[in-house]
Amino acid sequence: MVMTNADKETRMKLLQFARKHGNSLGRFLVLQFWGKHPETHFSLPCINGAVDGKKVDLREALGMLVEEGIVKEEMTPRGVALYSLTGNPEKRESVMALARLDWDQTRKLCYLASHQWPASHVLAEA
Repeated sequence: MVMTNADKETRMKLLQFARKHGNSLGRFLVLQFWGKHPETHFSLPCINGAVDGKKVDLREALGMLVEEGIVKEEMTPRGVALYSLTGNPEKRESVMALARLDWDQTRKLCYLASHQWPASHVLAEA
């Protein structure tokens, strides 16, 4: 199978996005969660249950993603924070692309993102 330049560019963009925004387990789990639920608003307890937040610092991960403009935080009239995925099309597509990866692709992306491998490793055919 021959990889096109568009495939290579897509892989590089996804790796760069993962390195910048999904560089911790908590942040990566939250990104995958939003990729599967891009049109909804959730409270912290709902997200916590969905991503098994006991294993990660979910509050910190959400806070950083809010600061980076990936996740939006809105307060209800009762003072409950609700979180949702950004409306930015480019960022939304990157988040949803992470959620479309299968287990093996996710594992490889996490490994490459955490080890700062050169582009040649990313662009190699599977």
